[in-house]
Amino acid sequence: MRSQTVVVLFTLCLSAFYAAGYRINQSNDKRLDGTLRQLLRQQQLRSNKRGGNRFIFSERSEPGDEVPLETFRQQALDKHNEYRSKHCVPALQLDDELNNIAQQYAEKLAATDTFEHSGATFHGEWMGENIYTAWSSESVLNTPGDKAVTKWYNEISDYDWNNPTSSSGTGHFTQVVWKASTRLGIGRAVSASNKIYVVANYFPGGNFNNAYEENVPRLC
Repeated sequence: MRSQTVVVLFTLCLSAFYAAGYRINQSNDKRLDGTLRQLLRQQQLRSNKRGGNRFIFSERSEPGDEVPLETFRQQALDKHNEYRSKHCVPALQLDDELNNIAQQYAEKLAATDTFEHSGATFHGEWMGENIYTAWSSESVLNTPGDKAVTKWYNEISDYDWNNPTSSSGTGHFTQVVWKASTRLGIGRAVSASNKIYVVANYFPGGNFNNAYEENVPRLC
């Protein structure tokens, strides 16, 4: 039998919307408690916070080869566009400048082992941002680029289509499918504590009040 690695994911996906006054809540690490098998049975906990949802996941991770950064970016782009196609919105394109911005910030998060929003802009204009982090007992560089995107998109289950805003903690989902966003940047870095940090930047940025109905269409 192939050995499996238990991965405890500390995922706080943040969709930047400082213009609406949202605050970022930094996720708190929880130490491994009990055996790894007990952790696998641990129930997923979820807590809604202003500006984002906090998720704690216990999952199994198959051993695998490290994913090169360019491959990681392409995987993230492909998953974004797969989900966007379900809502009949145009595909995103990777942008070198946004990639560089996202990479620099991912490296900063990894160097400081902190999890907070950058507040950065793109040529002085509003830029959207989603962030993801995870920890593993082994290498996290085998984490595929689509994993964070799926976590963000899965907030669709909480989206109130009759009251289209991100107030229900779904701003990460809405930014993934935001119709007016056309360009994407992806960054990835690993901290000394073996956490992976993923940063996605979007331009034009999404999550503007009174624009959700137009930019977050239903499944088509």
